[in-house]
Amino acid sequence: RPVVEDGFPPWRAEAPGEVGPTQEALVIPGVHMPRVLLLAEAQSRSSFVGAALNQHHRVVYIFEPCRALPTAGPANETLCEELLVRIFSCGLTQQDLLLLFSDRGAVSRSAFLSTIEAQWRRSASLQAAVDQMALACRSSTVVVKEPPLRSLSPLALESFRDQGVRLLHLVRDPRVVVHARLQSESLCRRLRLSVAQCSGLARRTPPP
Repeated sequence: RPVVEDGFPPWRAEAPGEVGPTQEALVIPGVHMPRVLLLAEAQSRSSFVGAALNQHHRVVYIFEPCRALPTAGPANETLCEELLVRIFSCGLTQQDLLLLFSDRGAVSRSAFLSTIEAQWRRSASLQAAVDQMALACRSSTVVVKEPPLRSLSPLALESFRDQGVRLLHLVRDPRVVVHARLQSESLCRRLRLSVAQCSGLARRTPPP
């Protein structure tokens, strides 16, 4: 039984009448492993988090699945939400797997997807890959990383949270931002000093 120490409710199976219509599939009797949506800002060191998650044999980590979707705008938000519902509910289809496998960068950043794809290419059975992923999904913590405000609407995020998906927001360390700005200001001061010195040297040097 999972132990929750962060104040979030555990992944739960509610009665079908207690959920919204778009995320009813999130209710899976008997599945109580945590589901985590990792919202990572740029330069928030999320790659290190992903690398650590890839080392854990009871974690299914999937990197930005929605960036493989072919559309943009509101339609993309709907497709992204539906895809995440299928991921968290262990209900990915063959078409979903082919979509995930088409993004080589995402596959390379997910040890689990890399393993599933390699086994699929050896066996040539896509349904076997779907079944294996569903089996691992039901017995593992599922973590999906997505950039915030790019693929999902705030309403969708709220709905995921209400269904027990833990939302973790990674931001860039403000100390790093301050340090970078201080470095930039220091560089600008050195450049201005160098320009002033060169200008002074040019004034003191007689023309040929």
